[in-house]
Amino acid sequence: MKILVIDDKKENREAAIQLLSNHEVTTIGTYDEALNLIKQTVADDDVLRALGRSLRGCITIDNEFQAKVVELTPKFDFDIVLIDLMMPASDRTLGHGCEHTRGVSVPYGFPLMIKVAMAHAERVKHIAIVSDVNHHNHAMSAALDPLGGYGTCGPVMMNGIPCSFIHAHLQQDGSKDWNYALKRVISPKDVLVED
Repeated sequence: MKILVIDDKKENREAAIQLLSNHEVTTIGTYDEALNLIKQTVADDDVLRALGRSLRGCITIDNEFQAKVVELTPKFDFDIVLIDLMMPASDRTLGHGCEHTRGVSVPYGFPLMIKVAMAHAERVKHIAIVSDVNHHNHAMSAALDPLGGYGTCGPVMMNGIPCSFIHAHLQQDGSKDWNYALKRVISPKDVLVED
């Protein structure tokens, strides 16, 4: 299977690559990178850097620029998408006067799940928000309880895609147990019986 893991913590991305090694795993570490991949867009600055052109001044959109855009545009080709619930605030979502929230963790898992479901329903077989936030001391994580985050409730359907909310088991090093999350996605009733 082709699996996309979106998680801001490096140790969680490394654990995903290690634990899901029987699958083709791609990891993304920021909301902005995830949004670019989901929208299948590439920033003009990234194209200019790749071409070795100045980032200052006007952009010349010629054949070479257009070819580089095609080459660099990310392709969204995943069967399963596993998304962290909480990620650091992005400049993209900070309005005027929101400087105080820069870097603060916000629940980007929800808008990313919705964007994937709306843009890639023909390809993606399952989306899951995989949280390691303790639901006893975090309101957003606790809000997952009635959505099936810790109980027997099945996935919620969004644009024809099953969407799950999973509280990740943690490994000894504190990273997420992505095998557990994947099992919850593939056969949730079997895993709940084991728990």
